[in-house]
Amino acid sequence: MKRAVRFAWLVGVALLGGCRTLPVVPAALLADVKAKGGFVTGTPVGLHKPLALNREDFVYDAKPSPDGTKVALARLDVHSYFLALHDLTKEVGKTKAFDVEVVPLEFDVEALDFTPDGAHVLTASRDGVVRLFGAQDGKLLKAWLVEEPLSALAVSPDGAWVVVGTSKGLLTVLALPTLEYVAEVRAHADEVRGLVVAADGHVFSGSWDRSIARWKLDLQPGGKALRTRFEKKNGLVVFRAAFDAKALGAVSVDQRVPGVVINAALASTLGLTPQTLPDGPTILTALGSQVTKRSERHGLSIKGLRWPAVDLLVCDACVPKDTLAVLGQPFLDSVDVALDETTSEVVLTPKAGSGLDATGPSLAFVEQGRFKLDGAVNDLSIDAAGLVLGVALSEAKAQRSREVYEQEKRGESPPERKWDVAARLDAATGRVLEVKAGHRGVVVSAAISPDGRWLASAGWDRTVRLHGPTPWIESLGKLGYPPRRVRFSRDGSRLVLAAWTPINPLNDRQSDLAAAVFEVAWEGAEAGVPAVPTAGR
Repeated sequence: MKRAVRFAWLVGVALLGGCRTLPVVPAALLADVKAKGGFVTGTPVGLHKPLALNREDFVYDAKPSPDGTKVALARLDVHSYFLALHDLTKEVGKTKAFDVEVVPLEFDVEALDFTPDGAHVLTASRDGVVRLFGAQDGKLLKAWLVEEPLSALAVSPDGAWVVVGTSKGLLTVLALPTLEYVAEVRAHADEVRGLVVAADGHVFSGSWDRSIARWKLDLQPGGKALRTRFEKKNGLVVFRAAFDAKALGAVSVDQRVPGVVINAALASTLGLTPQTLPDGPTILTALGSQVTKRSERHGLSIKGLRWPAVDLLVCDACVPKDTLAVLGQPFLDSVDVALDETTSEVVLTPKAGSGLDATGPSLAFVEQGRFKLDGAVNDLSIDAAGLVLGVALSEAKAQRSREVYEQEKRGESPPERKWDVAARLDAATGRVLEVKAGHRGVVVSAAISPDGRWLASAGWDRTVRLHGPTPWIESLGKLGYPPRRVRFSRDGSRLVLAAWTPINPLNDRQSDLAAAVFEVAWEGAEAGVPAVPTAGR
């Protein structure tokens, strides 16, 4: 407990500058900002003493709600990742509204975001699942499994869809609130570390491949082929399909099979008890003839292709090792299947008269620009008008290796490197407007202010810096552990912090700040209103 008290004192001295009194944004101005749907602008000159939300856990992400009254945290305790929601209108120490388990500790919850109406929170985790929770009670409402580990997430300003990025550079758009597949693109050659959606709907993705790409979602004519990644296992081409929107797993194709056959494990996941099902057709296998069990009218989908009423045949011996199901001749009657060996993708084209949903209009990613940078992109944020990007960069990928941990344990600081910086970029052209140096080592997060003029940056040197006319060195003192995320609230009145603070198993478990909210001190504060995005940007 002594360490926590000492750190709180240090932060108080660093923020308040000894006897200096920082300006407070007038309540009347905040009310005006809220009424206009705008933000506070002016000159940031400091941060007030923090409201601590968590001193016990690794916190991987923290985001404020659209109205700024709540903060959602992705936190790791001893065994699992949790989604916690804090209500800032409640009494200090009693802000936690709910705290629900998301995944076991081996699957990092890398990112989260609110829907624009504040009614839902979405999470993206390394198990490849996008989850939609109710923001009132934390109830899990929907889930969708993408075929790769997830590393980034952003919701569109109109709340119609969410885009997620993977560790292998894939972007996938899902409709809200159904989480149904909409579109995808292999956007990057490395992990996607930043995703934002501008006010005009453009998507910006940043990656460790040292690029930021700008995308538009365009309506495409129907009948397009759909692609999905495959692997070769034991001589079989294996890809993924979803069943009843509950389970997504490896499947193969075999024209000799008279239906869609699943194994007992998948049947159990779908709530089926084979012993209670009627007999289906007999299938010849290496173990002889096997009588299947039939369950009628199930949903089968492969990304945007959907079969709404498929009969499933349950037979363990009929399904090859390393797969959950075999798609037989009825499947091949509705789609043409081809392999693209150069991209390791299965190409599925609906046949005429098949009636598959994918034959209707669909959305597709259209690349409208790619900005090459000299550093790996670790985080992206965007201003209210969608005109300026805040970018966190580093010369090396922001990977927490054993070497990094040992270096920190020895108290060694990395050398000051040219591209361990935060930057402001023109969102339309990628032109670098401003570079903010000063961190020693990886800059892991960068928050652009709503007016697009100021940056908050967080680095593995355990500092958070607010870059105004004069950069504030050690603006939060020295944090106990590396920060993970910083973000301005939509109205610019608050700054939210998440940090990788290790768990203290002793006594009251309290440690250094892991999640906190700071009121921003604005000098010459006034109400700003987002500019209207230029059509076709």
